[in-house]
Formats: sequence, C-alpha cells, structure tokens
Amino acid sequence: MVEPQNPVLESIKKVVQHAEHVRVDHTAIKDVCARLIKQKIKVPPWDFTFHYFDGTAKTVAYLFVLDTLNFCFWPPVNHEKWEVLYGSSWVSGYHGLAAALKMAMEKGVPLNDASYLAEMQSQELKSILKGKGTLQLMEKRLENLRELGKYLVHRFAASPVALLEEAQGSALKLVHILAHGLRSFRDEFYYKGEKVLFYKRAQILAADLYGAFGGKGWGFFKDI
Repeated sequence: MVEPQNPVLESIKKVVQHAEHVRVDHTAIKDVCARLIKQKIKVPPWDFTFHYFDGTAKTVAYLFVLDTLNFCFWPPVNHEKWEVLYGSSWVSGYHGLAAALKMAMEKGVPLNDASYLAEMQSQELKSILKGKGTLQLMEKRLENLRELGKYLVHRFAASPVALLEEAQGSALKLVHILAHGLRSFRDEFYYKGEKVLFYKRAQILAADLYGAFGGKGWGFFKDI
C-alpha cells in the first residue's frame, strides 16, 4: 500500500483559509503550547475500569466493535438518556457502551467472531446494550456491525488483527484502510465545493489501540 498523506489535515486547509466565522490565532497557539510543555502534562493512562482487556486478539476485536458503535449517545426529545447497570452503578454515554460490550465479552458473547457480527440480529444487539432510557439509531448500529463483520470475513480472513497488521504500524494507514473499506467509518462532507474529511472514529480506534496496549504490540504506531 502506498504511504498515505494525512488526508484529514490536508482537507481542512482550505476550510481554515476560507472560513467566514472563525479564525486561528497562531500567537495564542504558541502561547498555549509553551505553557503545556512547561507543565509537563503526561498522556493519561488507559482506563481499564469500563474497557475489556485480556491482552489478546480478543481485545483488538473488542475495540473494533466499540468504535464501530461509538456515536450518538444523547436521547431523543422527551426521552431519558440511555444507561447500563455496571456493578452497582448506572453508566451512560461512551463509558456505558464500553461497559456493556465488556460485560457481553465476559459472558461469552462472541463479539470477536467476525462471522457472528456479519449475521447479528437486532434482538441480539438490543440484549447486549440492554439498559434504561433510549439509545438512538439502533438499526444503524446493527448495520455498522454487520458491515464490519462482512468486511473482515471477506477481506481479512475474519481477523481484525490481520487488518491491523496491514497498517504496518502506521496510524495513518489504519485510518486509510478503515475509511476506504467501511462506509460507516467514512465521515465526509463538502464545504464550498471541497470535500472535508473527518474520519473521527477511525482516528479514535487508533488512539484506543495505542492506549489499551500502552503503545506496544498491537498498540504500536510509529506516527501516533
């Protein structure tokens, strides 16, 4: 695979140049950076409380599933926010999703099996994400998981690790593979006739792999 540029940064250059209501204060950026360096702020450690982790390929698969579903946690109008019971506490939002999938993995739900994802039924996903309140876009979430499963089965012998290995230790390549192979990771829009790339969850997946594995093994990226 040809080494990709950073398409997200390239695509926003023209947005920065032609934006009508926002300007970048470069002097302020330098000041903030100087203060951050002086404070010696460290990258926070990975939170294992809500995330599944066993150090194996199952963890890689878990993170792929997590970030495939990682969107839209606010409730519809006049509905209560979605929450899951984790231990003795109700957890909402992203942490609720992470915890729900973690509990499913620990119960033996084969979320690490791409064939299972490819054929997952609506009731199975509802059972995994069972809680109180309303989680929007359930059919879209199911569609995304099926797409992920089918892509892994047909392109990577059902292995998310094989997809990750094709990225050859490059976060940029991983984002490129995800955005070009999976419609659900291809978040794009147009601004003044120019395509703008976000690739938000693809970038988050690279960051989550890096965080969970401490920047080593399946979490190593030379361009993180």
